[in-house]
Amino acid sequence: MASLTEIGYKYNTDKAPVLTEVYSTFMDSHRDKPIRILEVGVFFGASLKMWHEYFPNGSVYGIDTFEGNQGNGHHFENSDAFLSEVSAYPRMVVNPCDQSKREDLEAFASTIDEPFDFIIDDGSHLMKDQQQTLGVLWPLVRSGGIYFIEDYASSYDTRYPDVRPDFSNTTVTMMETYECNKTIVSEYMTNVEAVRITSELRSIDMSHPNTVAFYKY
Repeated sequence: MASLTEIGYKYNTDKAPVLTEVYSTFMDSHRDKPIRILEVGVFFGASLKMWHEYFPNGSVYGIDTFEGNQGNGHHFENSDAFLSEVSAYPRMVVNPCDQSKREDLEAFASTIDEPFDFIIDDGSHLMKDQQQTLGVLWPLVRSGGIYFIEDYASSYDTRYPDVRPDFSNTTVTMMETYECNKTIVSEYMTNVEAVRITSELRSIDMSHPNTVAFYKY
């Protein structure tokens, strides 16, 4: 059976090899289970194809604006190309959704009637988007599940326009504050969202390259 990294190379996702090696440590034991996984940020669908093959009994969801605008200001063409391929993957559901818009996230969340084992945010990497998305989608993570935020080093990258000079609003600052006082604080979440995450969050693991894991009780 091919490893996650081998499958990642097959579909040419930039998650291989570093992130695929990391995710394997979390997911290999779940590989044959009917897991549910959601990825925020589809690009051209490479990682969704990878998950679809890696989890042969799983359901794979993806959301994206499909407008080709990245958080660091880059733009890529043919951004909606993958939408024409989705029908070839019977256990895959892809929905247009702009994570920068709370109403889009809430509308998507309202369509989900069964929680996810894993959610991965590989979207814009903007501070507001990362934290708002965590706030809205956290209830969709099952008990014992994991919410990942990729490329959280964007908190230190001034190419992302909403990183403040004092880093006070960054996702890393939010996580470091939690480590200090076990309380989630974010101006991009509602108080209800922050309190819920605080009460349901078992731990945050920032030890892995390029992705951070939020473990849910």
